[in-house]
Amino acid sequence: MKLNHSLVFIHGFMGSLHSWDKIRNQINIPSIAIDIPGHGENCNLNFNNPYSFDDWNTDFLYNLTQKKMNKVNLCGYSMGGRLALSFALANPQKINSLILVSTNSGIENISDKQIRVDKDLILMEEIKINYSRFVSNWEKLSFFNNQKKRNPASFNLQKEIRLSQNPEQVAFSLQYLGQGKMPNYWIKLQSVNFPVLIICGEEDQKYCDISKRLNSKIKNSQLEIISNSGHAPQIDQENHFIKIINNFMNNEH
Repeated sequence: MKLNHSLVFIHGFMGSLHSWDKIRNQINIPSIAIDIPGHGENCNLNFNNPYSFDDWNTDFLYNLTQKKMNKVNLCGYSMGGRLALSFALANPQKINSLILVSTNSGIENISDKQIRVDKDLILMEEIKINYSRFVSNWEKLSFFNNQKKRNPASFNLQKEIRLSQNPEQVAFSLQYLGQGKMPNYWIKLQSVNFPVLIICGEEDQKYCDISKRLNSKIKNSQLEIISNSGHAPQIDQENHFIKIINNFMNNEH
């Protein structure tokens, strides 16, 4: 495997590197997947030591250096997409291309950011009090409507992955890597000069609007809106998602 030409997959909240297994088995380029802080095997967060997007950027850069990966292609979903975008903006020299799936670029209004921080603090307590109930309620969000019907195998896999997490570590990741703590990156998007693919699900109106705005701000970008899918198009329309990824990677590389 030529690691410098690999596609690095970054999962979303409560996922793990195994969230991408089926996708990785069907794309036609080398790939790896990682666990983001507080998830899977990456459970070294300490509540006594605050963590930030800058800390993530530093840690991920160190990991790439250890693997001798000079430049990479990144694909991030939701929370993983925010982390991918953060790293790419901080280290553009390390990026061949970037794929953002259901990804925001930060909350611009200060009061809205605080509202989100306060909401996430409430969710953190729910996670720590009864994690299985939290997971059950999470899967009932409109984000994931029809997911179980469209792709029951992947839906059940994601459920297993969520339930396997360390609740305290998941709560920590939400506290420090949630949307309320994400810097406002909208003002930096005009500096992007590597190819960017933006993907969203047609039924997820909020993130379709955000994705359209991302596409308008990033000069070297393309937008794919996947029909009959919600917040996780890689699950709702797995085959279509894989086709889009393969086409993008083949055209850019």
